[in-house]
Amino acid sequence: MESNLDRDQVRESERNEGIERMVMDIMLKQNCRRIEELFIVLKKLDRSITSDEIHDAIRSLEEKKIVILSESLIPSSFVHYLKTFRLNPPFWGTLVTTLLAIWIVFALPPQDPWSVARVIFAGAFIILVPGYCLTNLLFGGKRLPIAEKLALSVGLSLAVAALVGMVLNYTFLGVTIETVVAIVASFNIVLAAVNAYRDFSERTKMHRMLGLAADSDGKARL
Repeated sequence: MESNLDRDQVRESERNEGIERMVMDIMLKQNCRRIEELFIVLKKLDRSITSDEIHDAIRSLEEKKIVILSESLIPSSFVHYLKTFRLNPPFWGTLVTTLLAIWIVFALPPQDPWSVARVIFAGAFIILVPGYCLTNLLFGGKRLPIAEKLALSVGLSLAVAALVGMVLNYTFLGVTIETVVAIVASFNIVLAAVNAYRDFSERTKMHRMLGLAADSDGKARL
């Protein structure tokens, strides 16, 4: 009985040491510095590894002062997530760009030389931003090369612009630079909010999976 118990303890110790080596190897080769990043990579490598084993390995390595993992902010609510720029820069980038486009198109006079600026900025806005939002929605979980993401953004933006123009053509609003920008701007904000909520849900789900708790200042702790 004792020999079986000893063998079980040896196997458990070897497994823990193996997980610790995996943690150090991942941090060195893949430059993971956050708990959730490390968790994702480990689960991809070995789905049999449990959250408790990951916690124990991280605690052991930190106690030995071998590794230091940064702690992530846990969004307490979706509103808090939207308000915190560093948690969701794509949403704020889309929002600022959209508001700027609206201001340029509706605030600047349509006469020269302002008309040129209105057309150039509105055109760039229409052929880039909606496609960027759609790309994030459709391929948010994938790391796409910049050239591929840009091509997708332009292609999807042109499709959105064509659809918006076709719909406006059959309404009393008509197809003008103002109406197209207004519709595309609304579309962008809705998509950005949907993307943000999806990311918020994934982040909170990840924290629940990791068993993280939030301190009063919102910092994560094991």
